[in-house]
Amino acid sequence: MTHGNGELSAASAGSAVDSGIVCEGCGCRFEKRPGITKRRRFCSLDCYRRFAKREHHACFRKDAASRVCVGCSTPFRVTESQGGKRFCEKACWRKFQREHPVNGLAGCKECSKTFKRLHAGQLFCCKTCQLAYWHDEDHPSWKGGQYLGGDGFVVCRTDQKRGPGPSAGRAVYTRRHRLIVAAAIGRKLDTQERIWHIDGNKSNDKIENLYIFRSQSEMASALGKGYFPSVSNIILEEDEEGGS
Repeated sequence: MTHGNGELSAASAGSAVDSGIVCEGCGCRFEKRPGITKRRRFCSLDCYRRFAKREHHACFRKDAASRVCVGCSTPFRVTESQGGKRFCEKACWRKFQREHPVNGLAGCKECSKTFKRLHAGQLFCCKTCQLAYWHDEDHPSWKGGQYLGGDGFVVCRTDQKRGPGPSAGRAVYTRRHRLIVAAAIGRKLDTQERIWHIDGNKSNDKIENLYIFRSQSEMASALGKGYFPSVSNIILEEDEEGGS
């Protein structure tokens, strides 16, 4: 009910808000309009987000158990899903491993240097020795020098080595169909040249299934016009050379 000057009466103002709600996040009291039927637990969205993040953290979980860090003796809390967690953080665990090696001294399998193990399965004194030892066929993940890439092409290892950089000295891998075409035509493929698989199977690198385009734009133009090669032009070039 309003008066002539447009102000709300005291009774109407008292019924418009409810100041008896306590925020579960920050504990302050906030007002709720009578038109909102859903029960409100928080005074603002930011307060709800802070509360939700805190509830999911082990430090504030009611079902979390108290433990003492083995490394720094600092008390911390863990949930049931964290199982046998013994350290408050990863940095503390690393420091403890350095100061308390599992099996004491050991000999590096590559350089035979004596070093302190950080864990029972450590076989090398450094990353350089590990890369040098697990080389080519000796590596546990060796797959014969080739693998099927995520784009469907077969990738092969070459005799080339990488230049200066973090991976210097490592072997260079390239797509197998480019190596096959280069061997068939007797020269290295230009970087602009593209190879098309006639049957659509990217892993079928038979010479009769490959077609050379001079550039990416030429291939896109031909395919855009609906021209899909059905015969390999590599075989035609070989036949011409044989007849000349």
